[in-house]
Amino acid sequence: MQCIADVNVLLPLLCGGHVAERSAYRWFEEREVGSIGWCLPIRLAILRHLSNSHIMGSATLEPERALDAWGRLAGDQRFFEDEGVPGGVEGLLRQNVAGRRPSPKLWTDAWLAALAEASGMEMVTFDRGFDRFALTALDVLEV
Repeated sequence: MQCIADVNVLLPLLCGGHVAERSAYRWFEEREVGSIGWCLPIRLAILRHLSNSHIMGSATLEPERALDAWGRLAGDQRFFEDEGVPGGVEGLLRQNVAGRRPSPKLWTDAWLAALAEASGMEMVTFDRGFDRFALTALDVLEV
């Protein structure tokens, strides 16, 4: 099954010594060619994280190096760019945020969950908070 992988699954693949590195690689090594979709919000989040000193500490990457790291990951044959937004995403996004309290952390997760559901893909994450969304296929990895 094709999937959308959350940033918290992909970032450990780029950061040696990350607490979730072993689990992320175990999951990644089992993926088939063309099975991991990525979209612009995922790409931008990875780039933002790689160049954020609060997250990366002394391993913070300059923008060009962050782009290079992303390019190596996204260039792997297991990835495909999910360029289109399927019909129904807006309605699912609205369902995912209905009745929720204001939070800046809500929006990207709600949108990714809507994208995965509308695309018929599995959502893969370490974030147990995704279980608050109505997802047909959700894989919450263990660290």
